[in-house]
Amino acid sequence: MLAALVLGAAQVLKAQQILYKQIAIFVELADTKFNYPIQQSIERLNGVNETSISFDNYFKLASAGKVNFKTYFPMEEDAVYIVKLPWTWEDITSESGVYDYIKISKAAIEAIADKLPTDVNFDVDEDGYIDAISFFVACDCIRPGEDNRCASVMYNFATNLKNSEIPDINGKKVGYSAWNSWSAMGGIIKEDKLQYDLGVAVHETIHTFGPLDYYYLWNNTGTLCIPVGSWDVMDDGNGAPASLPSAYIRGKLGWIDIPEITDEGEYTLYPATSGRKDSVAYKICTNADPTQKEYIVVEYRYKGDESTFSYNHLYQYGNLNAFDGLIYGSGLVIYKVNTNFNSNAGAAYAYVSGGNQTQAHLLAESELIAFRSGGTPTSFGDFRESFFSADVERSSFTPNTDPYPFLADGTKIEDIYITNISSAGETISFNFSRTFIPAGIDNTVKNNISIYPNPVQDYLHIHGINNNTLIQIYNLSGILVYSTESAGDTNVDISGYSSGVYMIMLTAENGKWIRKIIVD
Repeated sequence: MLAALVLGAAQVLKAQQILYKQIAIFVELADTKFNYPIQQSIERLNGVNETSISFDNYFKLASAGKVNFKTYFPMEEDAVYIVKLPWTWEDITSESGVYDYIKISKAAIEAIADKLPTDVNFDVDEDGYIDAISFFVACDCIRPGEDNRCASVMYNFATNLKNSEIPDINGKKVGYSAWNSWSAMGGIIKEDKLQYDLGVAVHETIHTFGPLDYYYLWNNTGTLCIPVGSWDVMDDGNGAPASLPSAYIRGKLGWIDIPEITDEGEYTLYPATSGRKDSVAYKICTNADPTQKEYIVVEYRYKGDESTFSYNHLYQYGNLNAFDGLIYGSGLVIYKVNTNFNSNAGAAYAYVSGGNQTQAHLLAESELIAFRSGGTPTSFGDFRESFFSADVERSSFTPNTDPYPFLADGTKIEDIYITNISSAGETISFNFSRTFIPAGIDNTVKNNISIYPNPVQDYLHIHGINNNTLIQIYNLSGILVYSTESAGDTNVDISGYSSGVYMIMLTAENGKWIRKIIVD
């Protein structure tokens, strides 16, 4: 096993850079060692080709080409230099279980000071700080009779080392840092498969760009509450290969465009793993929140073929489609965004420390959650059903479906109708409207049809029909409440209808025509 420390500048603007120069430092303590060739970690960082499942290719794909990493290694006699420190894990771990990452960082940087190229600019954005540094600290115990995991106390977090007296490298300072305790670059071989590989590394590195955690911690009830899950590596960072960040995070970092849908109609999306900057996500606002601080984001995720991830060939082969190989399925993913909060961490920590907070509390104070079957303002529902497509018979998301759109305070969103979600293929399509529109509508047909009065109390008059036409009226639950055929002007008695909004659809040889009517 090993742990990884990734150091870099925590500035969202760094996402606009094209190439970061990263330094990787391998460290063994007095009672630990690496039980695998260091070459494996080199290949996992820089990759061996454009499709290998590597750290660099992950960021290229997730950022649509905006963020690339080239990793450099301290060298001695044409071999990667391993820093050997004199302390045991007990020496650098306090009684409370906190390990001294500053002590390791300082000693390791001092040891490799003369083993890096002096002609490489490790500060691409010229802010005075190294772009990124990764410390890979061996955790495999070498003491006889001891449990193999010496570093069981290690955990993952991000911190700022700017004022920690860490030595400069080539005249540049070390800034923000992110520690990773995981099975990491060396990995654990289980059933001939490499487990828990890139996920934590990219999770902690994304922290250095700004985003915080989107997972929840556990409370003493043992309730499993999954806000985003494998749709975002900032929620579920474990796994080989790693899932991509959600479209919301990638848009927040400026990696992709998320235009707002304002017009009703049909829309098409490409999957997150397409590497595209555009046509991968949309934002939908609601009049239910006049401040526009809460809204919906939709994206298309395609479940990659995990078998294309070549575990036993050290990443030399593979397919970038293997990223997203651990997501729940292929389809449209619909998120609730609440920008009154920054990440889900506040709700999570309150949930753990208080112990009595409800699922409703978590849902209300989270920046990002994914809608799923059974999910309501007070219950998380079944996260295995958090994607939509015709393939799984979840092809609509409306105020009348399960799940339905809602705000943090539990208010049902009545003006977002996502319907006719297609099968998951090279692309996925869906219809968007502010009110219910029956399937198959072609509202582009223009003619002289008019309806009046509207709003209406007794009779609705339909004028302009000049050939055989099917007249249908639906309520907002999609239930057909009236149907007749007519070849001329028609009066419809609606005096017995409940007050509310209805949709009237006329179907003739030349197409379909639909309008909203209001019954007083």
